[in-house]
Amino acid sequence: MNNRQTFILLVSIFICAGLFSQTSTIGNSLKKNVEILASDSFEGRGFKCSSKALTIDFLTREFAEAGFAPLHGSYQQKFMDFSYLAAAEGTNIIGVIEGTDSILKNEYIVLGAHYDHLGWNMEDSVKVIFNGADDNASGVATMIETGKKLLLNRSQLKRSVLLIAFDGEEAGLKGSKDFVDKKVVDLSKIKVMFSLDMVGMYKKNDGLNIVGLYSLENGTNLFADPLNRSGLKVKKTKNSIERRTDTKSFGDKQIPAIHITTGLLSPYHKPEDDSDSLDYKGMSRIADLVSDYCIVLSNEDSLMASNAFATTKDEANDAKSKTNNSIFSIGYDLGAGSNYHFYKNEFFNAKPVFAFEGGLSSQLKITKNFILQTEINYEYLGSESVFGTMRTHSIVPAMDLVFTTNNKRKDGTFFFLSAGGFYRYNFAGSTDVKNMSVFSAYNHDEFGVKYGVGFQLKKFQINFHSKLGLTPIDKSLPNSGVFNRGKYISIVRFF
Repeated sequence: MNNRQTFILLVSIFICAGLFSQTSTIGNSLKKNVEILASDSFEGRGFKCSSKALTIDFLTREFAEAGFAPLHGSYQQKFMDFSYLAAAEGTNIIGVIEGTDSILKNEYIVLGAHYDHLGWNMEDSVKVIFNGADDNASGVATMIETGKKLLLNRSQLKRSVLLIAFDGEEAGLKGSKDFVDKKVVDLSKIKVMFSLDMVGMYKKNDGLNIVGLYSLENGTNLFADPLNRSGLKVKKTKNSIERRTDTKSFGDKQIPAIHITTGLLSPYHKPEDDSDSLDYKGMSRIADLVSDYCIVLSNEDSLMASNAFATTKDEANDAKSKTNNSIFSIGYDLGAGSNYHFYKNEFFNAKPVFAFEGGLSSQLKITKNFILQTEINYEYLGSESVFGTMRTHSIVPAMDLVFTTNNKRKDGTFFFLSAGGFYRYNFAGSTDVKNMSVFSAYNHDEFGVKYGVGFQLKKFQINFHSKLGLTPIDKSLPNSGVFNRGKYISIVRFF
């Protein structure tokens, strides 16, 4: 062997040793990251836990040390959540690996994994922590390792990659929804999204589940070569986008979204979900598969949502819109208030007594500002006067024209004014006047008008209304001018 050959051999050994050292370091950091994220000191990474700051600081530091660039000058995207009448701050951690193509680098492949879990609770005065190693420290650690592998092969990466550790997934996909709703990046530039969620049990589940490949045009074919190279077993696939994790937020915006998981055969949402139960070799192989797939996708001339996905989503959104803004709905209502007799030709009125109504209501939405509302109720009403106390049982059909603020908003709140008429059939009654039955003195039939004000929140309506009888109720004195007057507050629940 001459000197030149010896030199080349030594250089090759040095390069191989360096690459092996880098790969080994990446593999070791995968386990280390899970052990830290799933340690008791992080207290289960609950969305509203005060200790969550530890997780945010740790992941921000990991992103920086890995070499991921910050997005828009910061690794942290803050957002506010106001659910359950309490405000909470959320934080997505975002890093960027810029592609090498002068044009395609302006498009993104998103690698996402939620970092929050269930936090902790007290059981018999003992603090029980849900460490969430598989769910989802495994996904976050695998995402970071995938990013490191992509950095080593960045020369092959034409499109840019966004790595996002989402907050608030367990609380209702808060972080991913805020990211797409605020358009932190131009959504038209995001060509595909991956969610790594619970990827730590490959061996135990005997394979991998891939959900949503069909959402990407030619997605199954593009995935075939990386899968063959990985040697991994895909146990189950589904055409539809997974709706229970962060893929839903992207899929709802017409972005192809692929969920990668080893399944639920783990201590799912239990305190036993600890770092020593995970399959780290399987996780490393999954990182290899995802990084290989990202490189393949980054080199495609174009990445498009499949026609089937777009059609299905449009139909689903149309159906959802129709459901949320159904032109016809029916429900039940209960109301309580008071009723009295108004003596038009006298200087006095009767005293009000308790009144009750309950029955069925329906709505027919005519326009975004008008609703036709009908009801048929049982009504229990009466009056107390110098002539005695009277009670009647009645059946009351009614119809109102309801003028609303915009009632077409999805699951929105609208306020309204209403006006209409009613017919009351008094079918039974009682009076404490001796030797007199109710209907020897009072009419069975009665007509009147009603008006009201209220608001509707989703499927619940609260309204305040008055009923003014226009038919004199004293048939023995038809010109006496004795009328029913009632005031009610009612609650309607539409189905």
